[in-house]
Amino acid sequence: MAVMMHSQESPVYARPDPLDDLSAAHDYPRTSFLDPSTPGYTDTDWKAMAVLQQNGHHHPSLISPSDMQQPPTPRSDSFANGDALHRHLLVETAIFDSSRYDILAIEEVDALKKEKTKVDTRIEGTRRKLALESKVREAARSLHRLYSQKGRVPQTRRKSLLGDRRLSSSSVKSDSIGQASDELASSEKKVEELVQILVGLENRRQYIESRLLRHTAAVLQAAHHQREAESADHLTPDSLPHIRDYDQSVHSDVSKGQSAIHNSQLNDFNTRLQFLNGQMRSLISQAKKGRSGSIDNSPDDIPSAYPEDDEPSVRINNQLEQLQDGIFALLEEHKYIVQSREDTLHGSQEHQSEVEKRLEGVNNQLFSLLSGYEEMHPPPQSTGQGTQDQINYLEENMTSVDHILQHSASLQDSHQAMTREFDEVRAKADTHAENAAQHEAVMLGLWGIMSSKESAAANRDVDSDDEELERTRSEPFSAQAFTSKVQHLFARHSDLENQTGILRRQIEQQRDLAGKTDSEDAARASELQTLKEREQEALEEVEAHRKRVEELEDQIVELENTLSEHQDEARIATIESQHKESDHQDRLEELTGSLNQAKVARETAEANLAIKAEEMDDLEAEIIRLTTELAMAKAELDGAYGSRSERAREVASHPEFQELEQKSKSMSSELEQLRRDKSQHESQMAEMLGLHQNAESRAKSLEGEIITLREIQASGSRDDGRMRALEKELADMATDYQELTRETVEMEKEREKLESTIDSLHDKMDALEVQLGDERVRWLGVRSPGGTPELGATRETTSTMVLRNEFKKMMRETRAEGVKLLRAEQEQRRQIESQLRTLRRERNGGVSPRLGMNSPGLRPN
Repeated sequence: MAVMMHSQESPVYARPDPLDDLSAAHDYPRTSFLDPSTPGYTDTDWKAMAVLQQNGHHHPSLISPSDMQQPPTPRSDSFANGDALHRHLLVETAIFDSSRYDILAIEEVDALKKEKTKVDTRIEGTRRKLALESKVREAARSLHRLYSQKGRVPQTRRKSLLGDRRLSSSSVKSDSIGQASDELASSEKKVEELVQILVGLENRRQYIESRLLRHTAAVLQAAHHQREAESADHLTPDSLPHIRDYDQSVHSDVSKGQSAIHNSQLNDFNTRLQFLNGQMRSLISQAKKGRSGSIDNSPDDIPSAYPEDDEPSVRINNQLEQLQDGIFALLEEHKYIVQSREDTLHGSQEHQSEVEKRLEGVNNQLFSLLSGYEEMHPPPQSTGQGTQDQINYLEENMTSVDHILQHSASLQDSHQAMTREFDEVRAKADTHAENAAQHEAVMLGLWGIMSSKESAAANRDVDSDDEELERTRSEPFSAQAFTSKVQHLFARHSDLENQTGILRRQIEQQRDLAGKTDSEDAARASELQTLKEREQEALEEVEAHRKRVEELEDQIVELENTLSEHQDEARIATIESQHKESDHQDRLEELTGSLNQAKVARETAEANLAIKAEEMDDLEAEIIRLTTELAMAKAELDGAYGSRSERAREVASHPEFQELEQKSKSMSSELEQLRRDKSQHESQMAEMLGLHQNAESRAKSLEGEIITLREIQASGSRDDGRMRALEKELADMATDYQELTRETVEMEKEREKLESTIDSLHDKMDALEVQLGDERVRWLGVRSPGGTPELGATRETTSTMVLRNEFKKMMRETRAEGVKLLRAEQEQRRQIESQLRTLRRERNGGVSPRLGMNSPGLRPN
């Protein structure tokens, strides 16, 4: 499956709290999948988590603890405990939402389920790979941090009188740091790729689950519609007579119950409206007192009660109209009061507070009336500042009154519709009752006819059952008795028809037998004789067949034994072939693993050879430098102490110079020996490179032959000879590689010997330099190298002796410091090399490069 790449820009992400990130619901540790608590958490990890969150997908390992602590809502309880209207609304909403979903074919559903199983398997495998790669990344990060810390330490130098010399392992350090950086970048890239693959797989699984859920919803919707259609078609006009009692009882109970509830609500609402209208009339009458004019539509003319014969809805409408008229009258009264206040310079404060209190009382009554039907905020309190707040509250609640009027009208319409339905059901019940009466009259007539017929038949039928007839004649008319009598008559009619048919057949048989009796006697005698002969022949044939069957049974037993033997042999051969095939497969895998180990060991050997070549170059440069320094020392000696003849005379007079000359010659000879050893070592290196190239070519050819062997094995062939040849060749290759490894070890030892020799030469050179410095200091007071010292200079002065001692002390300290630095550098280099070998061995599966070819997988069988 292709990896789904996201082309959108990376979202802005922030570092989350380590405690809110990964859940502990998985088996792999917290550091396995983008754990923020891991040291050195990079921006790549944050981007990966941001991509997961941007896609709207919550990975199981990215569920926050807050989401895990919230339990899911019990849907079944809320659906079962809800009322019928709530359940009906949920069902209708679900059906409407799933109306545009398609029903898939069975093959497509099976394919989606199989694909979901495969995707789940791939997701689990990807998670395991991601956990492993995260661990590898952490190891690479630790290794890179180790090399980076070692690289930040200032490089030390060792000093001598002839100059400075850097460590020969600086290039190795830089190569190790670069290799660690490459491994870290590769690990981070693999982790990012696995995260993207995991995101794609999760999106694919979500898409498959969505399609399956849509299919399930569409199937349930179709089943629901089909069930509704079947239930609607089940009630036909023909089935109404059978269920009229049930319909009448159900409709009457439902209608009575609904009508009772509806009437009680309407009466309650009517009572509240009537009380409110009374309060409104008293309030308006009190407001009208004290003024000369009157409002046109006085609420006193409106009747306070209505006849009880009217419908509740009609009474409610009248009460609401009266309430509306009263409110309008109250508004007119308010306008009049405002006008009178303007005419009388806005009236008095007491009258205003009284009107405000009255309006507050009206609003409180209106609030008490309407609060039982909808939520309302309470009316404002009387403040004495004016009646505008009370009037605004009253105008705002007029809309609620209109809504109540509309609701009352709708209730009245529904009541009228229920009344019409009840009248229709009652008319149908009356029609069915009339039909039932007609049917009952017809059945009574038939009952009388059948009773008279049975009485007449009983007089002339001797075989009839007297008790049954007496019981049926004395039994009164009923639907059950009529049904049983009809069944009894039908059964008797069927019995009579059967008896009539039997009698007719018997009569015909008697007639045929009477005509054929004479002719059949002779035929029967001859047939009897023929039958006896045939019986004898049949007995003989049966005996012959019995013998033949016994012979065939014996042959079948033999064939079954032979077949079982062949089956056992075939089974054994199949098992042996399977064992051979599994052995060959194991051997092939073992050879492949050995080849991989050989490749790794070859790469390690090549790296070691490259390192040794660099070290040889460093040694060669060191020898050249020492030779140059020796030549410079000789030139300085010639310039300081005259010509060779003068030095010869001086050496003859001073045996110390002669010893120095001999040591210098011995050092030159040792340097020549080192050059010869170096050239010999280079020739051995060239031979080892040739052996490596041969081993590489043989490994490539062996890889091709292994691939060919796999193809042959896949096609079913068993080329054991070729396998043995390949194993032998691989064993030879292992032997050669062991020899090459042994030679590499020997060269390593020789390199160490050369290094120790160079160190000893360095020590000797330092000693010679010290002696040369001593001689120079000792001859400071001499005017010429060939001259003789004066009598006053026969003894060294105190200052000269002090200078010589200080110089010797300084040289000893410098030499000791240089030796100490050199030993520390060598020890640090050995530790780093051992750590590098350990890391490579762990990465390559725990196989040592030097001991990898001695494993059992590379030994020939």
